Amino acid sequence: MQNLRIPNGTQEIVERHMSIHKDISEVQVFKCEMCDYHTKFKVHLQRHLPIHKDISEVQLLKCDMCEYQTIYKVHLKRHSLVHKQDLRVKICFKCEMCEYQTKHKGHFKYHLLCHRIFQRCRCLRCEMCEYRTKLKGNLNKHLLCHKDVFGSENV
Repeated sequence: MQNLRIPNGTQEIVERHMSIHKDISEVQVFKCEMCDYHTKFKVHLQRHLPIHKDISEVQLLKCDMCEYQTIYKVHLKRHSLVHKQDLRVKICFKCEMCEYQTKHKGHFKYHLLCHRIFQRCRCLRCEMCEYRTKLKGNLNKHLLCHKDVFGSENV
């Protein structure tokens, strides 16, 4: 993995993902001072901390178009897409390499990274379509989509 050329803007995503695989003793741990919660990610601790506050101490962010409220700016932003859909405004990121699509830019960037990793690894490939994976179990699950209810192959 260290020899891969990582596109701009995805290095942090890769490093964050790789830390998931490290043992907790190998990384900095962020601990809550009010309970036993601990995490490898500072942002997760920051997201956790408001649960210890009284609701009157927490600033709620409110949707301008409905009753929705949250303490997280990112949740309000994601929620606002519901109203934009109603106005037939579609925010959609579509992958040019497969059928994946999403409304969330971060999810899309992470998905594109998967294609780059697959291009550099030995993958198992479906003989009936473009699907490929590193895991035999995933390929076996995928192959089921090429069979109809009675077990014959869809051609």
